[in-house]
Amino acid sequence: MFDAIKKSKILVLTGAGASVALGRDTTKQFLKRFSTEAHRRLAERGGALVSQLSFVHEAATGGKLDIEHVLSLLEERRDAARSLIDDGAFKAQVAEDVQSIVRGYAEANDTIARAIYDMVIEHYSAVDEQQAGELYRELLRGFPAWFGDVPDLGLTLPFFTLNYDTAIESAVASWLDEPDGGGGHMEVRLVNGLTQVRGGTEPRWSEREFASYREVPNKANIVLVKLHGSVLWGRRGGVRQPYVAQLPIGVRRDPGEDFRHAVLYPTLAPKPVADEPFRTGYRCLRACLHTAQLLVIIGSSLRDPEIVAELRDAMEANERLHIVAIDPNLDHNTVATRVTAPPARVAAIGVAFEAAMVVGLMGRLRDFARLASGVETRASVRFGKTFDASILDADTRVVPRVPLPPGES
Repeated sequence: MFDAIKKSKILVLTGAGASVALGRDTTKQFLKRFSTEAHRRLAERGGALVSQLSFVHEAATGGKLDIEHVLSLLEERRDAARSLIDDGAFKAQVAEDVQSIVRGYAEANDTIARAIYDMVIEHYSAVDEQQAGELYRELLRGFPAWFGDVPDLGLTLPFFTLNYDTAIESAVASWLDEPDGGGGHMEVRLVNGLTQVRGGTEPRWSEREFASYREVPNKANIVLVKLHGSVLWGRRGGVRQPYVAQLPIGVRRDPGEDFRHAVLYPTLAPKPVADEPFRTGYRCLRACLHTAQLLVIIGSSLRDPEIVAELRDAMEANERLHIVAIDPNLDHNTVATRVTAPPARVAAIGVAFEAAMVVGLMGRLRDFARLASGVETRASVRFGKTFDASILDADTRVVPRVPLPPGES
């Protein structure tokens, strides 16, 4: 399964921090934004909402919690109150006015949770195409050139993301009118599971797009796997064969015609990753991790239990797998501890992912890819260490070589 995808020696995994340069929030930033807007939108409704909104606002200003913690608590409190309301013994033994208070408590938590869902779709739907194109140009269009001397690299880059936003799709769209091949950049082919089906009015998601994937020569083949769904994915129920289809950019949460957004909202609670389309994404990640040599993690705090479990298993089963984390708030020892890996197989670069730094980052990632694959390098990088911005020296800014078409030398 996924044989043509898992041949790649280099994988990318991005979290919320990868989209900060595009104006999208991290989980802590999102909580602060929501706590302000929620008071403006909901506080005037009064009742049990006021105390719950105060809890959200205090969590945001305290700085110790983020939206994942808060949403988890809201959902837990809502579900606990609902279970009481549905309990026959509770109804029989507790006065109606107390039941009404519990019911109001459940509704307050549910109202705020749904407001978070609404704002997630709204906030992460807004990505500027040109900014996205500049941010991801070197990584996506240039990866065959930057990593060209990594043995058996091929032209496929599996790109896994925990983000719902359209950063990658927008980046590719921004290049549609640009010539390919300039400066080591190739034309990009994006495979994201969506395909036009006979009789359908919009592209639909299909597991076959990944299972039957084949690399196209002379292109940078990006296999985009959205592990937690997308603001562009809508699951349609109420039909004989439910399906996931592409939604218009900017559509409100859970639009009409039985469509509900197919996303796993930011919570620390167990996620239904055994359900499609998430099941295929996690299976693909697992397959790739067990054969890759380098995993580049950009802007992820590595707190999601499902992701951590996959990384732990892979680091144990695949002794050639190395990790480079790009994040201003992580060091290599923290990453190694979270994924239960030997620190000697992990490196960290303590910088934010920004367009101005991408060329320097690509040069260093090239060096780490060489090390992980056993290719000698004179660069001063090594695993088992955390680097600061000084690692992005001028010697990494050499224009990469342009890969030659097959058969030429």
